[in-house]
Amino acid sequence: MQEIPLFQRPAMPAYTTNNALVAILTNVADFEIAHSEHWYRIPLKIKQVPKVLKEGRLQFLAFYHSRAFGKQAYSIRYVATVKRISIVKRKDLVPFPETSAAQDQWRKKAEEDYYKIEISPLRQLPHPIISRKWRRIVFIETTDHKLFAATEINDLFRGNHLEEKLYQALKDAQVPVERQFHVQVNQQHCFLDFAVFCSQGKLNIECDGGYHDHMPLVDIDRGRNNLLQSAGWSVLRFSANDVYNHPEKSLALVAETIARYGGLP
Repeated sequence: MQEIPLFQRPAMPAYTTNNALVAILTNVADFEIAHSEHWYRIPLKIKQVPKVLKEGRLQFLAFYHSRAFGKQAYSIRYVATVKRISIVKRKDLVPFPETSAAQDQWRKKAEEDYYKIEISPLRQLPHPIISRKWRRIVFIETTDHKLFAATEINDLFRGNHLEEKLYQALKDAQVPVERQFHVQVNQQHCFLDFAVFCSQGKLNIECDGGYHDHMPLVDIDRGRNNLLQSAGWSVLRFSANDVYNHPEKSLALVAETIARYGGLP
């Protein structure tokens, strides 16, 4: 494969709404399509089609390499600008296979609808965006500003002002957190604001805005805490007052909890 040049970010203001998408490449064949034929596909039938795609705001497409890529696995290395998006049938994207067994499968899926995202030639990011925990992700919606400034995958996630403030404070304090970390407990799915993996335990850090003070949400939070604790998670919750007015105290509590669970690996 020919060498892929570095991406030169166009001169443009950073977006305040999502205009970039990180999508997973599960195999080398899909990478070759993106590299040689300059397109990527996303099925319409998936449960959560990225909003940035549905709402027509997608300008940059980056790729997260799965474990199939060996030494480049669990990192984002390539990006392209989006040229055109259309909806096509799968039969127009995937060529008719030669073997009879594959042909039956091809016919079953031939009429399924896909987003076909046509892109510019791939370019390398100035430096890889790595995943320290080798996370399994499908999509991350983000901004061009975050995409080109990120050094690790958690820099890409977008939260509210409170979450962004706490993330920066934790990062400055060199606390390795995983944002929007998926946990399944008793068939219930939870996305944690911040997950910290200690030597002898797991810590979930949550940001609570003022709306969490309402009794129905307090009960929901309490139930979620109990659920996570049953799976071995310790839960810390911080309010806007904690984060904005008492950041040192909040970080001290995080450090104390990490130490109680044996420190960081």
